Amino acid sequence: MNPFAATHCRFAVHGLAVELRNDVPSLDPQIRHWLGPFAAEHLPDGIACTNGQIRVYDPAEVMRHLSPSAVPVATPGQLLELYQEGERFWLVDDRWGLCEFNVLKSSWRSWILPRPTLDPVRVAEMAVLWPMAQLLRPKGLFLLPAAAAARGGFGVLILSPLNMEGELRTLIHAGYNIIAQRWVAVREEGGKIELLQMPGE
Repeated sequence: MNPFAATHCRFAVHGLAVELRNDVPSLDPQIRHWLGPFAAEHLPDGIACTNGQIRVYDPAEVMRHLSPSAVPVATPGQLLELYQEGERFWLVDDRWGLCEFNVLKSSWRSWILPRPTLDPVRVAEMAVLWPMAQLLRPKGLFLLPAAAAARGGFGVLILSPLNMEGELRTLIHAGYNIIAQRWVAVREEGGKIELLQMPGE
């Protein structure tokens, strides 16, 4: 078996079709962890598919996908750059690589640097979950970098840049069920907000 062979997977993420091709084997374990529960042999009928590709950084290939007329989008306090041209966006981050996504085509492509300075979990978040979140949002599913818990029909969404492990353990001891530890799916249904599970760490 070729250790550098691309993996090609299909997922039904809370009912939405996602197809992903990954050419960076080091990200496979994290992708399987987060998206494995949504794996599907066949994608839902009648639903436009969101397509993603994870590629090894190739300067010549990347240059073919950049636009000199793209304009910067403000990202206060972030260690990254965001550019836009019409329905196309580019996220540039020297710590791991860059991502191009097209809102109208519901597709994205991420290029991973040979030696990223971020750990594989964070690289997978930025190269897979973050662009996927931008493309699933117009379809009514919001993926947020947040924790969530519920008890007795009452739900709580926790937004914090800090590690919430201690707080989540306290909630568990208080009788809460943990819905999500690091990313959560949110959807409006019948005028109510649903907090939907995403695998945690």
